[in-house]
Amino acid sequence: MPVSTVKAIASLKQIMEAMVVPTSDHLFNVGRQAPENDDDWTALRNSAVILAESGNLLLVGDRVKDDTWVSSAHALIEAGSVALKATEDRNVDAVLEAGNLLLDSCQSCHEKHARPE
Repeated sequence: MPVSTVKAIASLKQIMEAMVVPTSDHLFNVGRQAPENDDDWTALRNSAVILAESGNLLLVGDRVKDDTWVSSAHALIEAGSVALKATEDRNVDAVLEAGNLLLDSCQSCHEKHARPE
């Protein structure tokens, strides 16, 4: 079986701007505007998938800074996974709880590591 080698392409700032920020905003906005139809729930589910997988991208190569970085990335993966299940269940309260987990993961990382320039 071939061995897969993962190569980082985007900068940390690009990942945050293209993936983490817009999808986390989408999740946080559920508190103001809950999904109303299938398309809304699908879009929110897609945001949850991107959030969870972006946590994996933070663990590629020299992006890993230290143990706080690793635990925060795993917390982001967990928050995205909880959000994914919540969207599949169409459970607004669970989406909001996933948003709290997401906020905690972001804050734990940003306390030690400044936001990318």
